[in-house]
Amino acid sequence: MKRIVLLILTICFCFIASAGLAEDYWMYVRTYDRPTVDSAQVSDGTYGRSKKGDIISFLPVTHQFTPTEIEKKNYAIVKIDNITKKDIDKYTEAWEEKDGIYPDGSLRIKKIANRLYSLDIDTLNIKVGLSPTTLDFTTILKPSISQKTESHLISYRWGYRKYAYIDKPLKIVRNFFIRPAYAAETVSDINGGTEAYNTLTLWEDDKDGDLAGDTRNETASCYDDDGDLTDQFTINDSTTDATYYMKVTSPSAERHDGTDTGWTLVHPDLANNTHIIVNLDNYTVLEWLNITNFDGSGNYQRVGAINSAAPYPTIRNIIIHDSNDFALEEHSGIVVSNYNAPNNAKIYNIIIYGLQGDFDAPAAIEQNDFANRNDFIYNNTAYNNEAVGFHIHDSTCKNNIGIGNKDGDFVFDAEATNDYNASGDASADGANSLNSGSGASAPTTADFVSVTGGSENLHLDSGAVEIDVADDLGSPYDYDIDGDFRDTYTPWDMGADEYVAVAAGRTRRFF
Repeated sequence: MKRIVLLILTICFCFIASAGLAEDYWMYVRTYDRPTVDSAQVSDGTYGRSKKGDIISFLPVTHQFTPTEIEKKNYAIVKIDNITKKDIDKYTEAWEEKDGIYPDGSLRIKKIANRLYSLDIDTLNIKVGLSPTTLDFTTILKPSISQKTESHLISYRWGYRKYAYIDKPLKIVRNFFIRPAYAAETVSDINGGTEAYNTLTLWEDDKDGDLAGDTRNETASCYDDDGDLTDQFTINDSTTDATYYMKVTSPSAERHDGTDTGWTLVHPDLANNTHIIVNLDNYTVLEWLNITNFDGSGNYQRVGAINSAAPYPTIRNIIIHDSNDFALEEHSGIVVSNYNAPNNAKIYNIIIYGLQGDFDAPAAIEQNDFANRNDFIYNNTAYNNEAVGFHIHDSTCKNNIGIGNKDGDFVFDAEATNDYNASGDASADGANSLNSGSGASAPTTADFVSVTGGSENLHLDSGAVEIDVADDLGSPYDYDIDGDFRDTYTPWDMGADEYVAVAAGRTRRFF
């Protein structure tokens, strides 16, 4: 009898658990065409920005993802049920086509538009705001979703021509006669604070556009008030310049202190050959992120934290660590790549440790091998990754620390400029570099405060050989991962952290 009761309870539990998997979702839909602007990709035939009928995002109906007032003003938001993950992946898929081969032999994929499928919102009478009813996705919405055709593309081309030949010239004339004032940045809180947007995807989609022509800066300020962010997003389809650009950051109270603290961006399941953050806009700034707990959806996946493939990005003060240990995957930290133009990336004050993935692992920081890159890889720390610490092709790599990385701490191609680095395996070329086996100046894990698994602290410890032996690189590299001003404690130190000796009356400051 007890066995029968136990069996019945087990069946009931399984039924309840499986039923719980069928969550209700908020579906966010764009209700009008947003014209393509002069983004970095438009010359390749990309007609980006969201269009009428694009399903931008699906979010679970939970406290964390309650639609905000700003979202209600800019999206049609419909509560839906009876949807599968397969449907979610399919109907948020980008419209892409094969477009030849890159110089390294990899397949070139050209994005045509942000979404391949379009929802017929006119027939369904879906309008901006929060829908008062719950709709069944399978029986009501799915029959009204269709794959886009050449007619959609024709419409997108006309929209871009109107912008390029009418709207933009009028804007230029207006700005000439009425010189716009420098616009202060517009800060949008994500996942907390005043919570303008629930996710970075919704923020980016709503704020992209002609930032340079509109003289505006858009900043996402990330919180963890409602839990960790699990977003995977792309920054794309905007016209930007050195003054007007997009930035992802966090407020001072939410920032990490150089260890695994502060708000966290995680994504436990990435599709093949993707990253949590993909940057395709010029001059983007990514800073003060804590990225962890990511892997791919199957074997032979190349997944990573950040991929920046547009000129002049700034990537700084970021911790990337402890990706999930899934066999036959490649886990990278930061990849910078641009096939068509110099990238001029500034990558500094980054700490990366504990990246897993043992299949042809790439690098914690990887600068791809295309000519005329001119990136600047300064004052970063890579420790205990199942990958190369730093793989640099033709850019400048200085003041970095690599120790305990499975496939080598540093790999420099012939065109690289490198010096003042520290390695635990004698791979740091350069007259002023420190290498294992070089006597008293040999870098070891003892140079860090703690390498204990689960509580790593890669600040420099007292007596570390990397203290006071680095090159002075000037602004903007003169603040470390904690916000300490390096020039106060000259000479500079190697790695992301500038050592502050408490015994000398100095206290470590954390932003």
